[in-house]
Amino acid sequence: MRGEYFDSVSCLITFSQSSMETSPVETVQFRQTLVRLVSHMHESALDEIAGCRDRFPTIDKHSLDDGTLGFTQTCQDKYGWNRVCALQHMVQVLITHNLHTGVLNIPPPILSRVYQTLSRGLVNLLNAVKIRDTSFPFPWAQLIMLLLVIHSICTPVVIISITDSLYWALPVGFIPIFGMVALNMVASELEMPFGVDDNDLPLQHFQREMNQGLLLLMHEHADHLPRTRASAPQSVEKLMNFTLGKKVRSLSRYQSQSLDDLDTVINQDSEDSLREAKQRPGVEEEKEEASKAVHFPVQEVPKTGVSEAQLDKELATITENSQALASFADQLAPVLIDHEEALLKLMSALPQLEAAFRGVQVTVQTI
Repeated sequence: MRGEYFDSVSCLITFSQSSMETSPVETVQFRQTLVRLVSHMHESALDEIAGCRDRFPTIDKHSLDDGTLGFTQTCQDKYGWNRVCALQHMVQVLITHNLHTGVLNIPPPILSRVYQTLSRGLVNLLNAVKIRDTSFPFPWAQLIMLLLVIHSICTPVVIISITDSLYWALPVGFIPIFGMVALNMVASELEMPFGVDDNDLPLQHFQREMNQGLLLLMHEHADHLPRTRASAPQSVEKLMNFTLGKKVRSLSRYQSQSLDDLDTVINQDSEDSLREAKQRPGVEEEKEEASKAVHFPVQEVPKTGVSEAQLDKELATITENSQALASFADQLAPVLIDHEEALLKLMSALPQLEAAFRGVQVTVQTI
């Protein structure tokens, strides 16, 4: 049930992502209302299973409008209706309304899956209620209790008639009686696993996990579009090494830092160099050598002095050079890794090649 409800909310929030730019106010209102309704619905379902009332925490259900809260209270107190069914109908009305207003910009056949998951959640709830309402057959339970009473009376008498030792009579008579009574108590607990006792299922934990999952969907980074780095390996052979747990040798010096960190380091170096340039005007030769190393033209600084405009232009040029270096390092790392792997394969195959030339027949593996 919890999985069905969470899947429904996750799909609906994903479907409303495209409306955040066109209708941000309506989209946020839809998400906030949906999360509170589903949290209240899951709490009401656990209340119905456990046979209690308002025992589990919800996500700020009191922020719902007075009409919603009033109907959910009166439908059960005044009319005796099922509050879970009422809340599920409200969720479906909310979905249909936002579909017509354009918040849910999704084809109706795809949206119908959300209605199916909601209905499966209600079916799972009814199955749990069936376990709670279906009691153990009364004649069978009374017969078991009668047999336990007879067993508790007859077993000590039989043990005393067999042995004269009190030290043997006490454990031999107590252990079987205690075991049979314990099995009967375990059966009683299994008959009704729901509730708020220590031996019952952790319904409080279930509700807390549901609330945490709904809050996760409301986080500001929940709609983040995932992607891979530009230097991520795309070869199937390399990906198979990851699945097999093999360590792929890589350039750890370059891959241990992200591109943002490399840009930060390069920008700091450029700022330090400009700061030194202000203190030492005669640095033309060093800048010319740096521009030749990265193959980017750098304007010469006049020997008469360095102005602020020229320093700004030099800073922009060095920033472009740093970005080019970062891009070049990003493209160079996968190539170096491929060459390194090929070199390792060649080195491992050299003994076999040497043995083959000497006349020893060995299996030469493919390089």
